Amino acid sequence: MIKCVLVPTDFSDRAGRAAAWARETFPDAEVRLLHVVDPLTLHAPSAVAPGGGYALSGDGLDLQRDFEVEVRERLRRLGGGELVVGQPVDEILRYVQAGPFDLLVIGATGHGDPEGSGLGGTAERLTRESPVPVVVVH
Repeated sequence: MIKCVLVPTDFSDRAGRAAAWARETFPDAEVRLLHVVDPLTLHAPSAVAPGGGYALSGDGLDLQRDFEVEVRERLRRLGGGELVVGQPVDEILRYVQAGPFDLLVIGATGHGDPEGSGLGGTAERLTRESPVPVVVVH
């Protein structure tokens, strides 16, 4: 019985299709969205802070706050979700392990896949390392 589904989102069409598929296929399940942003992808100076976190200052901090507000608003419009800062695959796996998830549903890009599976690097790694079953929506 699938009660709780995690759908990572980058707000792309493929992620939207994955969320729609999860909601349609498991109408009684809770579908949670997760957006992970790597702080090094922000167009701002950044440095690793003590304790392994990331620190921004000045304009970089303002940019990060604006970005977080925008992401949280987009998640709200999609029905709610969580914003996590870190390396996407690692954070998705950590989130799955910590939560009550029965299934991980992801949209495939097909990019960055040296093996030719058509999944893409992120989907490939998640399907190999996830502690719960993974459905890849093409």
